[in-house]
Amino acid sequence: MMNTESIPLERRRYQRIPKKLHFDLHADESEFRVESINLSRNGVYCKVDHAIPFMTNVKIFMTLPGNETKHESDKIQCVGVVVRVDEHADSANFNGGCRIAIFFNEIEEYEQQKLDAYIEAHF
Repeated sequence: MMNTESIPLERRRYQRIPKKLHFDLHADESEFRVESINLSRNGVYCKVDHAIPFMTNVKIFMTLPGNETKHESDKIQCVGVVVRVDEHADSANFNGGCRIAIFFNEIEEYEQQKLDAYIEAHF
């Protein structure tokens, strides 16, 4: 019999891949250069220089690097909303910055397919 206490319960609908990607984020007429911590089919958890308020709508401009089988990079543009702000999660390592979680709430089907293929290639 398997010990189920040692298996972590995954509450997310889609798995996340730990990936550090730099991308541009536009929010309230401001532009930010952001670094992802992890990425999933429907969102990204990332580091920012300063807090972006909870429920802020953002535009995301991301380049997904190529790999051994696909050498070209893919550009993704979508709209998201900030669903979590961890203001003190990284203060010691990020010079006062914070981490935010963004849910992709508007993404075109062809953009979603590029993102899905990238994530699938990194499992």
